[in-house]
Amino acid sequence: MSRVPAELLLRRVRLEKVQREREVSPHTRRRGLVDHVLEAVEGQSLATQGDFGYALYAVESGTAEVSANGSLLRTLGPGDVFGEIAVIASGRRTASVAATSPMRLIVLFNRDVWALEQQAPEAAARLRALVAERQAVEPT
Repeated sequence: MSRVPAELLLRRVRLEKVQREREVSPHTRRRGLVDHVLEAVEGQSLATQGDFGYALYAVESGTAEVSANGSLLRTLGPGDVFGEIAVIASGRRTASVAATSPMRLIVLFNRDVWALEQQAPEAAARLRALVAERQAVEPT
């Protein structure tokens, strides 16, 4: 499994945050790409197969299990991405994800991914490639 998309996303998010902190005062900083962080506890459901998906997640720390139709597909850890198929391709979650340890996740909503297309096309291209790879090998 490739971890490059998450590494590019996390790098882009960190650079964007540094730039915003330099350019925008804390009182006027708008919510956007860098402001969406999710702290999850062990056992927390992060995505449910069949639900509509409005965000994808990049794992900064912690672990989670991905399952579909009752079968374990993979374990996620730092540098992994999930939720990209719903956001980029189908609109619905193709698998369920549950935290197996405390986690810190960067959340990218649809609008953030659309902005990523403009601001970091190489990262967006790698996400599209990951979607194609996973759709080719995973049950729908």
